[in-house]
Amino acid sequence: MCRNLWLAAGDEPDLQVHRRLSELRPAFERFGCGHWLDYSLRALDHLAGNASGTRNLIAETFLAQSRKDRD
Repeated sequence: MCRNLWLAAGDEPDLQVHRRLSELRPAFERFGCGHWLDYSLRALDHLAGNASGTRNLIAETFLAQSRKDRD
């Protein structure tokens, strides 16, 4: 379920997160945080260049937290 909320099928997770954050730029700019978004996107790009795993840690972390919150 959470995979559908954040990640679309067929794309790489890092590209999807980058795209989703970029789509939120107007909100970041409205709050005066465009510089923070730019920094975050650069950090994400740096991490993506070094990522070679096949596990979706974003979805796994979200699922684990959801399960923890339910218990």
